[in-house]
Amino acid sequence: MTAGISRIADADALARAAEALVLVWSSMPADLPEKISASQLRALVTVRRSGVTTVTALARDLGALPSSATRLCDRLVAAGYLDRTPDAANRRFHAVRLTAAGERLLDVLETHRRDALAEVLDRMDDDARDRLVIGLTAFAAQAAAAEADADAAAAAHPATDPASDDASDAATDVGEMGAAGL
Repeated sequence: MTAGISRIADADALARAAEALVLVWSSMPADLPEKISASQLRALVTVRRSGVTTVTALARDLGALPSSATRLCDRLVAAGYLDRTPDAANRRFHAVRLTAAGERLLDVLETHRRDALAEVLDRMDDDARDRLVIGLTAFAAQAAAAEADADAAAAAHPATDPASDDASDAATDVGEMGAAGL
């Protein structure tokens, strides 16, 4: 088998495995008090990772329009998972952070995901499980490197960056909010 055909077969096998992984990963606990959409969950995880962010920065991180991110935040604020407060220095910007309820929701989901993954891993033999962890760790490292390269290229050529319209607002947000991790 040639290298090109092997890579395609490997990519097909990985796609099938990723689909199974995503099904396990995206399952929701039956006892979750309120259902949450994938986009809402992604927003909560993004805010948790940032600590404190702004709607503009959240939109950029999600690859969404600022108006869509605003509506998403509105729903999450109404549900009690996010807190959004005007910045004291510039009321045009709003600091967005998780509430205690948002933290608890993410903790419940993380525990459920870990348990669901562990259940599948328990069915695998030790050698297969070890190879899977090594392979996925290497895959994650390469994916992170590719993302860092793309971010560096976008920073070097802001005119070709589709998010460049938000870049000046995001820079202002970070400077005025002083939030680490944005």
